[in-house]
Amino acid sequence: MSRQLLRITQTFGTQPFSVTTALDAGFGRGALRNRTLTRPHRGVRTACEVDPSLVSRAIALRPKLRPGDRFSHATALALLGCPLHVAPGTPVDVASAPGTTPMRRAGVAGHRTTNGLALELQVPAGLWTNESALGLPVSLPADAVREAATMLPGPELVVALDSLLHRGPAHFDNAVAILSEHLMEDLRAARRTRGAVRLSIALRLARHGAESRLETLLRLIGESVGISDLMTQGAIRTVYEEIGRFDLTDEATRSFFEYDGAQHRTSRTQYLRDIARYDGARDAGWRGLRFHAEDVLLMPDRTAARMLVRLGREPERIPRSVAKFLSEGRTSSLEPAAPRQR
Repeated sequence: MSRQLLRITQTFGTQPFSVTTALDAGFGRGALRNRTLTRPHRGVRTACEVDPSLVSRAIALRPKLRPGDRFSHATALALLGCPLHVAPGTPVDVASAPGTTPMRRAGVAGHRTTNGLALELQVPAGLWTNESALGLPVSLPADAVREAATMLPGPELVVALDSLLHRGPAHFDNAVAILSEHLMEDLRAARRTRGAVRLSIALRLARHGAESRLETLLRLIGESVGISDLMTQGAIRTVYEEIGRFDLTDEATRSFFEYDGAQHRTSRTQYLRDIARYDGARDAGWRGLRFHAEDVLLMPDRTAARMLVRLGREPERIPRSVAKFLSEGRTSSLEPAAPRQR
């Protein structure tokens, strides 16, 4: 490592920095052209690799934010921890302060805003950065959902809402307590905003209880054929004890549906716990179906048919607007907005 590069690393660590800041700190332009440095955005350098995810590209843009700029729309939702999937190369959303020109640069979607409020979100250390937590200005949760309502495919909007409802106030910065009932009230009040119809549909479809993106998508597959009365995280009990909670349950037919993620196979503890739950549910007179990612993402029609057969129902026609909303985007062609955990 050259002496200049060593100095850069000692000064900025692995966090992104602007070329202007480095020049002001006494570094020459030659040092900033070092091929070892990554260039995630024009005028930005970093000593570590930046993966192509939306969240990583947003964090790398931080040195170029102007006073009053904030991450907004789908980018804000991803930074708030919503497990969104987006199209590859989706630009980073930045809303600018009222009266200022929206940001215009490659890889960025600049937005005008009339709302100057922002939340200093503390990104958890070690999750998306290698050093201490970063303070990132983002839209408040309800604002971010409203902003993204016209841009995200319908299922992704419901994924975001389910995530916000599930996480509760502990998920957000200590400076702002976001209660699920307040979030829903704020969103229902947005009747005249752009995307209000889509937002209304998403609110009707959102539920408390979903603990993962694939759980929400599995539930929405049922919604697409009229299965709208399943209990999320329903508890199955005997007279003596609670056997466990299951992703989706139907008391009338004593049926349950589970999304079986990778952790159910890679964790021995989880695997044994699942066996005990399934055996207990069967002994109590319940029958269930377990689905995998391929069932949810690649074969939704077959999955919906299996759910209907298990419940002994025929498919129901749902409103055309809801059917169109649920069919938006091909979830199998999208990629995680946040970097994959290693």
